[in-house]
Amino acid sequence: MSVDALTRAIDKITDNFYRSENKAEYESYIGVEEVISEFAKINLPRDSDILSPSSGPGIFSAKLHTKGYSYIDALVEDPEDLTGISSSKLYRNVIVRPLAGLNSTGLRGSVYDAVVMLGCGGFGKHPATVLDELLRITRPDGHVLWTFGCSERIPGADTDYGLFNQNLIDFEKDGRIVIKKLQETFKDEHSGLTGYMYVLKKLEVKSFEPKGVPKVSALPSLVNATIQEIEEYADQLPDNFTGHLKLCQAFFKLRLQRDVSILDVSAHVSSPGLVGRELQLNGYENVDGLDHDLEVLDASRQDALYRNYIVGRVAELGSIPVRDNSYEVILIADGFAPDKILPAAFDELLRVLRPGGYIMWTMADGLAQECPDQFAHFDLRIVDLAEQRRWELLVGPVYFEKFRANCPGRFYMMRKCYREVFARGSPHDSPATSPMLYRRRGSLKNQF
Repeated sequence: MSVDALTRAIDKITDNFYRSENKAEYESYIGVEEVISEFAKINLPRDSDILSPSSGPGIFSAKLHTKGYSYIDALVEDPEDLTGISSSKLYRNVIVRPLAGLNSTGLRGSVYDAVVMLGCGGFGKHPATVLDELLRITRPDGHVLWTFGCSERIPGADTDYGLFNQNLIDFEKDGRIVIKKLQETFKDEHSGLTGYMYVLKKLEVKSFEPKGVPKVSALPSLVNATIQEIEEYADQLPDNFTGHLKLCQAFFKLRLQRDVSILDVSAHVSSPGLVGRELQLNGYENVDGLDHDLEVLDASRQDALYRNYIVGRVAELGSIPVRDNSYEVILIADGFAPDKILPAAFDELLRVLRPGGYIMWTMADGLAQECPDQFAHFDLRIVDLAEQRRWELLVGPVYFEKFRANCPGRFYMMRKCYREVFARGSPHDSPATSPMLYRRRGSLKNQF
């Protein structure tokens, strides 16, 4: 369709849409011209990937087409809207999914250069947690823009969104975003209504660059203990469990600084806090413990093993109640097992780990045979994520005897990859010219 034809179509759609009988609809679709003007200031390349979760009558998409943007996807919640939107040919793809929180869209992370919503009622149509999902699917250096009418839910009111603006400010302090516009007032030229404009820029998360510690002569014996010494010590523990000792020994050989932030998902049921205790003995203090059982965490709390005690499960995306990129190391002893952590949880572990951070775990061997429905493709899933450059397999699987009494075990060490693709137009690099910004690191296999 030519620009002239698009312009005529836009005029017709606009005349039909902004009628008095459609007031309820256009009050929730406010600020088209203002968003187009703000979008032009960002000056994104014409091949940018754009998502429009509030498609409405398609005016915004049509206006973008007149400016040369054609890679626009629509996100709708009602399947009945699919036919009309698809037939308009204004969108590359039409995605039928709710926008209701983390991973609700089902999209992969960092896929869009810009996400634009019009008149979303200050997220009144969606839970406040939708912001995490919008940022998840936006590429680093990408933008998120939205508007809403002043007559709709306003941040600061006594609602679920009363702290909305403060949440944005906290995100900026945490280095997740830059706020370019925060509740900026405008008057919609079509409806005459007053609205608010928000513009955010997503920042690249600072990668974890491990720094070593000077060698000391008085570290606990576990660092240099032999397998025989570890197993003799484990004879004193319930079920002769050695998984936490071999995990911690491998971690200590990385010789990371003592102030690294660590998540221990190993509050062992029979002896809570085994990993946390070893970390504490070796001077690591920024350690959080996570378990779904409050009694297990309370047992660890009595010995003051952790900085924070987090009640939660490691399962689907968003199941761990912490922010993205919160930790530099994740340690798991005997966590991967039936009715505990399953391979589907890899994405959630990667979400809370900073780029460049480590995930290490020990687990019982033979689960693929004992529980094929859950663990038959365990190693294949690890390889798939490595091929997708989500993480790098540094070590594993390493097989060893006596994980616990009469049960062999496995050890794995992964490292989360750095960002590969920035938003188009980013000063760092464009995926159109440099799609692989992934920085490989030397393998640590020889250290174990």
